[in-house]
Amino acid sequence: MIEYLPRIVDRELELRLQASGATLIVGPKWCGKTTTGEQKAKSVLKMQDPDKKDGYLATAAVKPSLLLKGENPRLIDEWQIAPVLWDAVRTAIDQRQEDGLFILTGSTSVDDKNIMHTGTGRIARMKMYPMSLYESGESNGQISLRALFQDALLDIDGVSSQLSIEQLIFAACRGGWPATLRRKNPEAQLLTARDYISNICESDISTVDGVQRNPTWTGLILRSCPRRELRCPAGSAGISRSTSRSGRLPVGRCSGSTWWSSPPYRGCTPPISPPPGWSTPSWGSCSAVGSRR
Repeated sequence: MIEYLPRIVDRELELRLQASGATLIVGPKWCGKTTTGEQKAKSVLKMQDPDKKDGYLATAAVKPSLLLKGENPRLIDEWQIAPVLWDAVRTAIDQRQEDGLFILTGSTSVDDKNIMHTGTGRIARMKMYPMSLYESGESNGQISLRALFQDALLDIDGVSSQLSIEQLIFAACRGGWPATLRRKNPEAQLLTARDYISNICESDISTVDGVQRNPTWTGLILRSCPRRELRCPAGSAGISRSTSRSGRLPVGRCSGSTWWSSPPYRGCTPPISPPPGWSTPSWGSCSAVGSRR
């Protein structure tokens, strides 16, 4: 069995299970949501199991409460395959009046036509990201950002990372997906990030909401994001201009309504998400930023 590397959100999940009837773990694909949920769960329902999926869907259509039976906390993985489970979970929480009953994991792209209630007050949302260098065991963790803010006199002279500049660059290119750590070949580790982007361009961007989108154009838009983000916040209009100037993408074809509102892009604008309170001011354009001196 593969060893579980503790995650920063483990403690947060434990607290949320004590404060809410259910916790929904949201975050990018492959970041470890299901594995983290399994550490706290006492029973697991995997809706995507190909041997049982049809049976689960049939049950959900007739009596979804049957799928909730099991020791709690009960993890329901890929719950969005049967969106009615959301309201079933909410109803079960209302009836039992208990905390820590369910953990939900899966895609943030959900057909919400069959969802009658937002889950406010019953289902808490917890954000999860790919692994940090501390979580992957590559950072020594000797410097704490919290400690730096709490103690202005904290002495960090002489404290350094054991990683070289080259190793830090490699880690940034590899990403924090847990699956990469199992691969011994560094070149194979780098393929995960490339495959992730390819999967978005070739599959997710179209299948997630049933709207067919051009994979090549999707790739151009994604490549445009980091370049613009280094200069100024990337908006859909700016990205449209950036990609269309090259002659590779027709003007107007990457409008915000048709591209950035699609589920794979939700939460990805700007591509580099600044922490709350540290966001770059929205000054309209790069030229506007440059003129403020």
